Amino acid sequence: MRMKLVKVAAVVLVTVLLFSVPGVVGCGDDGGDGGKPEVIIGFLGDLTGPGAFAVKPTFVGMRDYFKMVGETGAMPEAKVKFITYDSKGDRGRVQPGYKWLKGQGCMMISSISGDEAAILLDSLKADKIPDFCSGTSLDIFGTDWAYGSLPPPLATGQAIGHWIEENWDGTGVAKVGLVGLGPLRISREVRDAIEEWCSKAANMEFVTSQMVPYGTTAWAAEIEHLKGCDYIVDSTIGSSMATFEMAIHASGYQGQMIGFMESCMAFWDLARDIVPPDQLDGTLAMDMYVDWHDDIPFAEELIEYTDKYLSPEEAAEARRGVARIGGWANGMIVTEGIRNAIADVGAENLSGQAIRDGLLAVDLDVEGWGNVWKVFGNVNSFMQTLRMMEWNASGERWIAVSDWYTPPLCQG
Repeated sequence: MRMKLVKVAAVVLVTVLLFSVPGVVGCGDDGGDGGKPEVIIGFLGDLTGPGAFAVKPTFVGMRDYFKMVGETGAMPEAKVKFITYDSKGDRGRVQPGYKWLKGQGCMMISSISGDEAAILLDSLKADKIPDFCSGTSLDIFGTDWAYGSLPPPLATGQAIGHWIEENWDGTGVAKVGLVGLGPLRISREVRDAIEEWCSKAANMEFVTSQMVPYGTTAWAAEIEHLKGCDYIVDSTIGSSMATFEMAIHASGYQGQMIGFMESCMAFWDLARDIVPPDQLDGTLAMDMYVDWHDDIPFAEELIEYTDKYLSPEEAAEARRGVARIGGWANGMIVTEGIRNAIADVGAENLSGQAIRDGLLAVDLDVEGWGNVWKVFGNVNSFMQTLRMMEWNASGERWIAVSDWYTPPLCQG
Protein backbone atom coordinates (compact mmCIF):
# COMPACT_ATOMS: atom_id res chain seq x y z
CA MET A 1 0.00 0.00 0.00
CA ARG A 2 2.90 2.37 0.73
CA MET A 3 4.18 1.91 -2.83
CA LYS A 4 0.77 2.88 -4.21
CA LEU A 5 0.77 6.04 -2.10
CA VAL A 6 4.19 6.83 -3.52
CA LYS A 7 2.69 6.47 -7.01
CA VAL A 8 0.02 9.07 -6.21
CA ALA A 9 2.70 11.48 -5.02
CA ALA A 10 4.82 10.73 -8.06
CA VAL A 11 2.00 11.66 -10.44
CA VAL A 12 1.78 15.08 -8.83
CA LEU A 13 5.58 15.50 -8.86
CA VAL A 14 5.89 14.60 -12.53
CA THR A 15 3.20 17.12 -13.40
CA VAL A 16 5.10 19.81 -11.51
CA LEU A 17 8.32 18.98 -13.31
CA LEU A 18 6.65 19.02 -16.70
CA PHE A 19 5.19 22.47 -16.09
CA SER A 20 7.86 24.11 -13.97
CA VAL A 21 8.46 27.24 -16.07
CA PRO A 22 7.00 30.34 -14.36
CA GLY A 23 4.27 32.18 -16.20
CA VAL A 24 3.97 30.81 -19.70
CA VAL A 25 4.09 27.02 -19.77
CA GLY A 26 3.55 26.22 -23.39
CA CYS A 27 1.75 27.14 -26.56
CA GLY A 28 0.29 25.46 -29.57
CA ASP A 29 -1.85 26.10 -32.61
CA ASP A 30 -3.81 24.20 -35.20
CA GLY A 31 -0.75 22.93 -37.06
CA GLY A 32 -0.28 25.47 -39.85
CA ASP A 33 -1.21 29.04 -40.69
CA GLY A 34 -1.47 29.40 -44.44
CA GLY A 35 -1.70 33.15 -43.92
CA LYS A 36 -4.98 32.85 -42.07
CA PRO A 37 -6.04 35.41 -39.45
CA GLU A 38 -5.01 34.17 -36.03
CA VAL A 39 -7.22 33.84 -32.96
CA ILE A 40 -5.04 33.73 -29.85
CA ILE A 41 -6.64 32.09 -26.82
CA GLY A 42 -5.00 32.52 -23.44
CA PHE A 43 -5.36 29.46 -21.23
CA LEU A 44 -5.20 30.46 -17.56
CA GLY A 45 -5.34 27.52 -15.17
CA ASP A 46 -3.81 25.38 -12.45
CA LEU A 47 -1.21 23.33 -14.32
CA THR A 48 1.11 22.47 -11.41
CA GLY A 49 -1.05 22.98 -8.31
CA PRO A 50 -3.61 20.77 -6.55
CA GLY A 51 -5.92 20.57 -9.56
CA ALA A 52 -3.26 19.90 -12.20
CA PHE A 53 -4.04 16.19 -12.55
CA ALA A 54 -7.42 17.12 -14.08
CA VAL A 55 -6.65 20.57 -15.51
CA LYS A 56 -3.87 19.50 -17.87
CA PRO A 57 -5.91 16.87 -19.80
CA THR A 58 -8.82 19.32 -20.01
CA PHE A 59 -6.56 21.87 -21.66
CA VAL A 60 -4.94 19.27 -23.92
CA GLY A 61 -8.39 18.03 -25.00
CA MET A 62 -9.48 21.55 -25.98
CA ARG A 63 -6.19 22.24 -27.75
CA ASP A 64 -6.43 18.94 -29.65
CA TYR A 65 -9.96 19.76 -30.75
CA PHE A 66 -8.62 22.85 -32.50
CA LYS A 67 -5.81 20.76 -33.97
CA MET A 68 -8.49 18.54 -35.50
CA VAL A 69 -10.39 21.60 -36.74
CA GLY A 70 -7.24 22.85 -38.48
CA GLU A 71 -6.40 19.50 -40.04
CA THR A 72 -9.90 18.84 -41.35
CA GLY A 73 -10.49 22.38 -42.61
CA ALA A 74 -13.59 22.68 -40.47
CA MET A 75 -12.87 26.40 -39.95
CA PRO A 76 -10.94 27.48 -43.06
CA GLU A 77 -11.16 31.23 -42.46
CA ALA A 78 -8.94 31.44 -39.34
CA LYS A 79 -6.53 29.48 -37.17
CA VAL A 80 -6.37 29.21 -33.39
CA LYS A 81 -3.26 29.50 -31.23
CA PHE A 82 -3.05 28.82 -27.50
CA ILE A 83 -0.76 30.56 -25.04
CA THR A 84 -0.81 29.24 -21.47
CA TYR A 85 -0.20 30.73 -18.05
CA ASP A 86 0.05 28.54 -14.95
CA SER A 87 -1.99 29.87 -12.02
CA LYS A 88 -0.65 27.02 -9.83
CA GLY A 89 -3.98 27.02 -8.00
CA ASP A 90 -3.08 30.42 -6.53
CA ARG A 91 -5.81 33.02 -6.93
CA GLY A 92 -3.17 35.73 -6.48
CA ARG A 93 -1.68 34.73 -9.85
CA VAL A 94 -4.93 35.16 -11.78
CA GLN A 95 -4.75 38.92 -12.37
CA PRO A 96 -1.01 38.94 -13.26
CA GLY A 97 -1.61 35.96 -15.55
CA TYR A 98 -4.47 37.72 -17.29
CA LYS A 99 -2.40 40.88 -17.83
CA TRP A 100 0.44 38.83 -19.28
CA LEU A 101 -1.90 36.94 -21.62
CA LYS A 102 -3.60 40.16 -22.69
CA GLY A 103 -0.16 41.52 -23.54
CA GLN A 104 0.40 38.54 -25.86
CA GLY A 105 -2.62 39.62 -27.92
CA CYS A 106 -5.19 37.14 -26.62
CA MET A 107 -8.72 37.74 -27.89
CA MET A 108 -10.23 35.28 -25.43
CA ILE A 109 -9.30 33.78 -22.06
CA SER A 110 -10.02 30.16 -21.26
CA SER A 111 -9.94 29.36 -17.56
CA ILE A 112 -10.92 26.24 -15.68
CA SER A 113 -12.70 27.79 -12.72
CA GLY A 114 -15.57 30.25 -12.72
CA ASP A 115 -13.96 31.71 -9.62
CA GLU A 116 -10.99 32.77 -11.74
CA ALA A 117 -13.34 34.39 -14.22
CA ALA A 118 -15.10 36.23 -11.38
CA ILE A 119 -11.78 37.74 -10.27
CA LEU A 120 -11.31 39.12 -13.78
CA LEU A 121 -14.80 40.48 -14.45
CA ASP A 122 -13.90 44.18 -14.28
CA SER A 123 -10.83 43.68 -16.47
CA LEU A 124 -12.71 41.54 -18.99
CA LYS A 125 -15.42 44.16 -19.33
CA ALA A 126 -12.97 47.05 -19.67
CA ASP A 127 -10.84 45.21 -22.24
CA LYS A 128 -13.77 43.55 -24.05
CA ILE A 129 -12.15 40.13 -23.75
CA PRO A 130 -14.43 37.17 -22.96
CA ASP A 131 -13.50 34.37 -20.55
CA PHE A 132 -14.78 30.92 -21.46
CA CYS A 133 -14.32 28.65 -18.44
CA SER A 134 -15.05 25.00 -17.80
CA GLY A 135 -16.65 25.35 -14.38
CA THR A 136 -19.15 28.10 -13.72
CA SER A 137 -19.47 30.25 -10.61
CA LEU A 138 -22.58 31.96 -9.32
CA ASP A 139 -20.53 35.17 -9.41
CA ILE A 140 -20.57 35.21 -13.21
CA PHE A 141 -24.31 34.53 -13.56
CA GLY A 142 -25.98 37.44 -15.32
CA THR A 143 -22.67 39.03 -16.34
CA ASP A 144 -21.62 39.92 -19.87
CA TRP A 145 -18.04 38.72 -20.35
CA ALA A 146 -17.63 35.32 -18.66
CA TYR A 147 -19.35 32.05 -19.56
CA GLY A 148 -18.77 28.43 -18.61
CA SER A 149 -19.57 25.08 -20.13
CA LEU A 150 -20.74 23.38 -16.90
CA PRO A 151 -23.39 24.16 -14.29
CA PRO A 152 -21.99 25.70 -11.08
CA PRO A 153 -21.13 23.52 -8.04
CA LEU A 154 -24.27 24.70 -6.23
CA ALA A 155 -26.36 23.14 -9.01
CA THR A 156 -24.44 19.87 -8.68
CA GLY A 157 -25.16 19.87 -4.96
CA GLN A 158 -28.86 20.29 -5.74
CA ALA A 159 -28.71 17.37 -8.18
CA ILE A 160 -27.07 15.15 -5.56
CA GLY A 161 -29.68 16.15 -2.99
CA HIS A 162 -32.47 15.40 -5.47
CA TRP A 163 -31.01 11.99 -6.30
CA ILE A 164 -30.74 10.98 -2.63
CA GLU A 165 -34.28 12.13 -1.90
CA GLU A 166 -35.66 10.18 -4.85
CA ASN A 167 -33.64 6.99 -4.28
CA TRP A 168 -33.47 6.56 -0.50
CA ASP A 169 -35.18 3.24 0.20
CA GLY A 170 -33.97 2.61 3.72
CA THR A 171 -35.95 2.92 6.91
CA GLY A 172 -36.33 6.28 8.60
CA VAL A 173 -34.40 9.30 7.42
CA ALA A 174 -31.28 9.20 5.24
CA LYS A 175 -28.30 10.60 7.13
CA VAL A 176 -26.07 12.64 4.82
CA GLY A 177 -22.53 13.87 5.47
CA LEU A 178 -19.91 15.64 3.41
CA VAL A 179 -16.13 15.86 3.37
CA GLY A 180 -14.46 18.77 1.62
CA LEU A 181 -11.60 21.23 1.47
CA GLY A 182 -12.31 24.37 3.45
CA PRO A 183 -10.44 26.77 1.10
CA LEU A 184 -12.08 25.24 -1.98
CA ARG A 185 -15.24 27.08 -2.99
CA ILE A 186 -16.51 24.02 -4.83
CA SER A 187 -16.63 22.14 -1.54
CA ARG A 188 -18.41 24.97 0.26
CA GLU A 189 -21.06 25.42 -2.43
CA VAL A 190 -21.80 21.71 -2.71
CA ARG A 191 -22.09 21.53 1.09
CA ASP A 192 -24.46 24.49 1.24
CA ALA A 193 -26.69 23.12 -1.53
CA ILE A 194 -26.97 19.65 0.00
CA GLU A 195 -27.55 21.01 3.49
CA GLU A 196 -30.36 23.24 2.21
CA TRP A 197 -31.89 20.37 0.22
CA CYS A 198 -31.87 18.15 3.30
CA SER A 199 -33.59 20.86 5.35
CA LYS A 200 -36.55 20.78 2.96
CA ALA A 201 -36.75 17.01 2.35
CA ALA A 202 -38.84 14.89 4.70
CA ASN A 203 -36.63 11.82 4.31
CA MET A 204 -33.15 13.40 4.63
CA GLU A 205 -31.01 14.80 7.44
CA PHE A 206 -27.70 16.62 6.99
CA VAL A 207 -25.52 15.25 9.78
CA THR A 208 -22.11 16.86 9.37
CA SER A 209 -19.62 18.46 7.02
CA GLN A 210 -15.94 17.82 7.63
CA MET A 211 -13.93 20.62 6.01
CA VAL A 212 -10.15 20.28 6.01
CA PRO A 213 -7.11 22.21 4.67
CA TYR A 214 -5.52 21.61 1.28
CA GLY A 215 -3.16 18.66 1.28
CA THR A 216 -4.94 16.68 4.00
CA THR A 217 -4.23 12.96 3.72
CA ALA A 218 -4.94 11.68 7.27
CA TRP A 219 -8.62 11.14 8.02
CA ALA A 220 -9.18 9.40 11.37
CA ALA A 221 -11.03 12.29 13.03
CA GLU A 222 -13.22 13.04 10.01
CA ILE A 223 -14.16 9.39 9.54
CA GLU A 224 -15.20 9.18 13.18
CA HIS A 225 -17.74 11.94 12.55
CA LEU A 226 -18.91 10.54 9.18
CA LYS A 227 -19.05 6.79 9.79
CA GLY A 228 -22.72 6.82 10.84
CA CYS A 229 -23.90 8.47 7.60
CA ASP A 230 -25.90 6.58 5.02
CA TYR A 231 -24.39 8.79 2.32
CA ILE A 232 -21.04 10.56 2.28
CA VAL A 233 -20.47 13.18 -0.42
CA ASP A 234 -16.77 13.56 -1.21
CA SER A 235 -15.91 17.00 -2.62
CA THR A 236 -12.15 16.88 -2.06
CA ILE A 237 -9.63 16.85 -4.93
CA GLY A 238 -6.37 15.17 -5.89
CA SER A 239 -4.43 13.18 -3.31
CA SER A 240 -6.90 14.21 -0.60
CA MET A 241 -9.72 12.52 -2.50
CA ALA A 242 -7.71 9.36 -3.11
CA THR A 243 -6.52 8.98 0.47
CA PHE A 244 -9.96 9.69 1.90
CA GLU A 245 -11.46 6.97 -0.30
CA MET A 246 -8.75 4.58 0.90
CA ALA A 247 -9.26 5.47 4.56
CA ILE A 248 -13.06 5.40 4.59
CA HIS A 249 -13.19 1.97 2.95
CA ALA A 250 -10.46 0.62 5.21
CA SER A 251 -12.58 1.71 8.18
CA GLY A 252 -15.29 -0.77 7.18
CA TYR A 253 -17.80 1.90 6.12
CA GLN A 254 -20.91 0.28 4.63
CA GLY A 255 -22.81 3.34 3.39
CA GLN A 256 -22.90 4.92 -0.04
CA MET A 257 -20.10 7.13 -1.34
CA ILE A 258 -21.07 9.92 -3.77
CA GLY A 259 -18.46 11.94 -5.59
CA PHE A 260 -18.77 15.42 -6.93
CA MET A 261 -17.55 15.26 -10.52
CA GLU A 262 -14.49 17.51 -10.23
CA SER A 263 -13.34 15.74 -7.09
CA CYS A 264 -14.19 12.19 -8.07
CA MET A 265 -14.32 11.27 -11.74
CA ALA A 266 -11.57 13.66 -12.82
CA PHE A 267 -9.17 12.28 -10.18
CA TRP A 268 -10.51 8.72 -10.15
CA ASP A 269 -7.27 7.12 -11.29
CA LEU A 270 -5.59 8.29 -8.09
CA ALA A 271 -8.16 6.39 -6.03
CA ARG A 272 -7.91 3.32 -8.26
CA ASP A 273 -4.16 3.22 -7.61
CA ILE A 274 -4.53 2.77 -3.84
CA VAL A 275 -8.01 1.33 -3.14
CA PRO A 276 -8.95 -2.32 -3.85
CA PRO A 277 -11.35 -2.52 -6.84
CA ASP A 278 -14.10 -4.31 -4.90
CA GLN A 279 -14.20 -1.46 -2.40
CA LEU A 280 -14.67 1.16 -5.11
CA ASP A 281 -17.35 -0.86 -6.90
CA GLY A 282 -20.71 0.90 -6.71
CA THR A 283 -19.33 4.36 -5.95
CA LEU A 284 -21.62 7.06 -7.33
CA ALA A 285 -20.66 10.37 -8.92
CA MET A 286 -22.79 13.19 -10.30
CA ASP A 287 -21.58 14.01 -13.81
CA MET A 288 -22.23 16.65 -16.45
CA TYR A 289 -20.60 14.82 -19.37
CA VAL A 290 -21.46 11.98 -21.67
CA ASP A 291 -19.23 8.91 -21.31
CA TRP A 292 -16.52 7.38 -23.48
CA HIS A 293 -18.79 4.35 -23.92
CA ASP A 294 -21.90 6.22 -25.06
CA ASP A 295 -22.89 5.18 -28.57
CA ILE A 296 -23.03 8.70 -30.02
CA PRO A 297 -21.04 10.64 -32.66
CA PHE A 298 -19.38 12.84 -30.02
CA ALA A 299 -17.78 9.82 -28.32
CA GLU A 300 -16.80 8.25 -31.64
CA GLU A 301 -15.02 11.42 -32.77
CA LEU A 302 -13.34 11.88 -29.40
CA ILE A 303 -11.99 8.32 -29.41
CA GLU A 304 -10.81 8.57 -33.03
CA TYR A 305 -8.72 11.68 -32.43
CA THR A 306 -7.56 10.64 -29.00
CA ASP A 307 -6.05 7.56 -30.58
CA LYS A 308 -4.60 9.70 -33.39
CA TYR A 309 -3.04 12.46 -31.29
CA LEU A 310 -1.93 10.57 -28.19
CA SER A 311 0.36 7.59 -27.74
CA PRO A 312 -1.37 4.30 -26.90
CA GLU A 313 -0.34 4.72 -23.26
CA GLU A 314 -1.57 8.34 -23.14
CA ALA A 315 -4.83 7.42 -24.86
CA ALA A 316 -5.50 4.61 -22.40
CA GLU A 317 -4.85 6.96 -19.50
CA ALA A 318 -7.14 9.63 -20.99
CA ARG A 319 -9.99 7.13 -21.31
CA ARG A 320 -9.70 6.32 -17.61
CA GLY A 321 -10.86 9.85 -16.76
CA VAL A 322 -13.31 12.52 -17.87
CA ALA A 323 -11.13 15.61 -18.21
CA ARG A 324 -10.41 15.13 -21.91
CA ILE A 325 -14.14 14.77 -22.56
CA GLY A 326 -14.66 18.21 -21.05
CA GLY A 327 -11.82 19.72 -23.05
CA TRP A 328 -13.22 18.30 -26.29
CA ALA A 329 -16.66 19.70 -25.49
CA ASN A 330 -15.13 23.09 -24.67
CA GLY A 331 -13.41 23.05 -28.06
CA MET A 332 -16.71 22.38 -29.82
CA ILE A 333 -18.42 25.29 -28.11
CA VAL A 334 -15.62 27.80 -28.66
CA THR A 335 -15.19 26.73 -32.30
CA GLU A 336 -18.88 27.36 -32.90
CA GLY A 337 -18.56 30.75 -31.22
CA ILE A 338 -15.64 31.72 -33.46
CA ARG A 339 -17.53 30.52 -36.53
CA ASN A 340 -20.45 32.71 -35.53
CA ALA A 341 -18.12 35.66 -35.07
CA ILE A 342 -16.56 35.11 -38.51
CA ALA A 343 -20.00 34.96 -40.10
CA ASP A 344 -20.90 38.22 -38.37
CA VAL A 345 -17.81 40.42 -38.88
CA GLY A 346 -15.43 38.45 -41.11
CA ALA A 347 -12.21 36.69 -40.19
CA GLU A 348 -10.09 39.81 -40.71
CA ASN A 349 -12.16 41.76 -38.18
CA LEU A 350 -12.25 39.27 -35.33
CA SER A 351 -12.04 40.76 -31.84
CA GLY A 352 -12.88 39.86 -28.27
CA GLN A 353 -16.23 41.59 -28.68
CA ALA A 354 -17.04 39.62 -31.83
CA ILE A 355 -16.07 36.30 -30.21
CA ARG A 356 -18.17 37.10 -27.12
CA ASP A 357 -21.15 37.82 -29.36
CA GLY A 358 -20.44 34.61 -31.27
CA LEU A 359 -20.47 32.58 -28.07
CA LEU A 360 -23.84 34.04 -27.14
CA ALA A 361 -25.17 32.89 -30.51
CA VAL A 362 -24.09 29.25 -29.96
CA ASP A 363 -27.03 26.85 -30.14
CA LEU A 364 -25.73 23.28 -30.46
CA ASP A 365 -27.86 20.15 -30.19
CA VAL A 366 -25.35 17.39 -29.41
CA GLU A 367 -26.81 13.90 -29.64
CA GLY A 368 -26.81 12.07 -26.32
CA TRP A 369 -26.46 15.15 -24.15
CA GLY A 370 -29.21 16.22 -21.78
CA ASN A 371 -29.69 19.73 -23.12
CA VAL A 372 -29.02 21.98 -26.08
CA TRP A 373 -25.74 23.82 -25.56
CA LYS A 374 -26.69 27.46 -25.30
CA VAL A 375 -26.75 30.31 -22.81
CA PHE A 376 -30.21 31.34 -21.71
CA GLY A 377 -31.49 33.86 -19.20
CA ASN A 378 -28.92 34.73 -16.56
CA VAL A 379 -27.49 31.20 -16.40
CA ASN A 380 -24.04 31.76 -17.91
CA SER A 381 -23.39 28.10 -18.69
CA PHE A 382 -23.90 26.14 -21.88
CA MET A 383 -24.81 22.89 -20.11
CA GLN A 384 -27.56 22.75 -17.51
CA THR A 385 -28.15 19.03 -16.98
CA LEU A 386 -26.48 16.29 -14.91
CA ARG A 387 -26.88 12.57 -14.38
CA MET A 388 -25.76 10.10 -11.74
CA MET A 389 -23.05 7.61 -12.70
CA GLU A 390 -21.99 4.41 -10.92
CA TRP A 391 -18.52 2.86 -11.00
CA ASN A 392 -18.49 -0.71 -12.28
CA ALA A 393 -15.22 -2.23 -11.10
CA SER A 394 -15.36 -5.38 -13.21
CA GLY A 395 -15.98 -3.40 -16.38
CA GLU A 396 -13.65 -0.59 -15.28
CA ARG A 397 -16.12 2.06 -16.38
CA TRP A 398 -18.80 4.48 -15.22
CA ILE A 399 -22.40 3.60 -16.05
CA ALA A 400 -25.33 6.02 -16.04
CA VAL A 401 -27.92 5.11 -13.40
CA SER A 402 -30.26 8.08 -13.89
CA ASP A 403 -31.73 10.22 -16.62
CA TRP A 404 -30.47 13.75 -17.20
CA TYR A 405 -31.72 16.18 -14.54
CA THR A 406 -31.93 19.97 -14.57
CA PRO A 407 -31.37 21.40 -11.04
CA PRO A 408 -33.57 24.30 -9.91
CA LEU A 409 -30.66 26.75 -10.20
CA CYS A 410 -30.34 26.00 -13.93
CA GLN A 411 -34.03 26.21 -14.75
CA GLY A 412 -33.84 29.94 -15.43
